[in-house]
Amino acid sequence: MAFAVLTVLISRLCCIVPFVAIVSGLTGGATMFSFLESWRPKPKDIDKLRPCCRDKAEIKSKRNRRFLWTTTVISVLLFSFPFYSHIFINATSAQTADTKNLKIIQLSVEGMSCQGCANNIMLTLSQTDGIVKDTVVFATKTATVSFDENKISSSQVIATIDNIGFTAKTKYKPIKPK
Repeated sequence: MAFAVLTVLISRLCCIVPFVAIVSGLTGGATMFSFLESWRPKPKDIDKLRPCCRDKAEIKSKRNRRFLWTTTVISVLLFSFPFYSHIFINATSAQTADTKNLKIIQLSVEGMSCQGCANNIMLTLSQTDGIVKDTVVFATKTATVSFDENKISSSQVIATIDNIGFTAKTKYKPIKPK
């Protein structure tokens, strides 16, 4: 049971890490209200009594703002990663196949939680021998895979997707291309 939970958590890191980054950024959000400091009642002549403390407070406030903005930028970059992950993950396939043996299968894929998951499936499929072309759509949770039936079978295509942590099921019977 613990292994299953750990496996699910590891497979969802692409979605959990940005959440943790934002939560850690919100804890520093209280520094955004430092402008209210000037309206806070002060004892008379506080500037004369402790001028050194005022300088330390200004340095700390600047450091807090820098940390908050850094955390915010990192969080935005992590949350938007699925939209620009194609830059880092090349999901193209340069394999060629005999058109006589080419089959197309449409699958429904369960377990995808973001576009990064779809990119991961496309990368894995494109690196599999016998798969000529693959398209995975996160919005509809479907995958369309063209493969050479002499090199790989439809059950092996499904097993490839299942092995990386998703559940693939045949949506339609395999289609012979024209």
